[in-house]
Amino acid sequence: AKWFVYIEADTSISWLNLLLLLKRLDSNKPLYFGAQNVIGETTFGHGGSGFVVSNAAAKKLEGLQQRDGKAFVEKWEKITSESCCGDEIVARALVEVNVHLMPAWPLIQGETVATIDWTQRHWCTPAVTWHHVSPNEIDTMWKFQKGWVDEKGWKTPYLYKDVFQHFVDQHIRVNRTDWINISQDWKFEKPSSADSSFEDSVSDHSDVNRGKPFSKLDEDEQRSVNSFDECAVACLNKEDCKQYMWEPGRCRLGRDIRLGRSEEKGGMGVRSGWMQDRVEDFGRSLEPCQPNWKFG
Repeated sequence: AKWFVYIEADTSISWLNLLLLLKRLDSNKPLYFGAQNVIGETTFGHGGSGFVVSNAAAKKLEGLQQRDGKAFVEKWEKITSESCCGDEIVARALVEVNVHLMPAWPLIQGETVATIDWTQRHWCTPAVTWHHVSPNEIDTMWKFQKGWVDEKGWKTPYLYKDVFQHFVDQHIRVNRTDWINISQDWKFEKPSSADSSFEDSVSDHSDVNRGKPFSKLDEDEQRSVNSFDECAVACLNKEDCKQYMWEPGRCRLGRDIRLGRSEEKGGMGVRSGWMQDRVEDFGRSLEPCQPNWKFG
């Protein structure tokens, strides 16, 4: 084998884009690449996102095993039994033969179509992997790839922008009720607001109300918590805001485009919307879009 590709059961992989990527690389060089993660002092390719080891890199590791024999096996069995993660162990072993991870994000990455931030960092890059994907989503992505190959052949990669246009664009052209679109760059809420249905989608609460007393916010920011329409106005008044999310007493605004997910539990009435003209302007601003294969 020229290449060894590691993925997990909930990884969706584009064989088209993977094969086109590997054609650009030399398996006779000791290569190890994937989406970077860190545990302690070890930088490794995240297994759920997928990682790739070249034949030359694997042979270097095999050479070490042949040299050390039983001691090699005993050493790594012990280390593996004490570690949480097999992907981290692979990196530690490869480091011993001087093969270090080449970060390959965002070609290889760990988000889903629903959670990824659709930004300039991704837009013109071929999409190789997705993580935390359900069996149904894997099947849907496979059908998308098959349709792409049937139309364009095996020499034209599809980019993140193509995935966006196929899976996301149609769903964000309307406002959605009982929907969390993961807006998280501005967070406004009344001090008396009860528990939120979308609190778990916001990773950092330290910047609620921009760190100010609610009464010190701009007028449109204060009004944003009163209604979905006022939340939309607050987004409109911020030049780089592309989406918003509201429930009684809370408004969240986002710079990046995200699809998000349905949220019907609790009956809190979370609503989400997107600034259509800004979403369209964003896509147009990145044309013409040439495949970006750079990593490392």
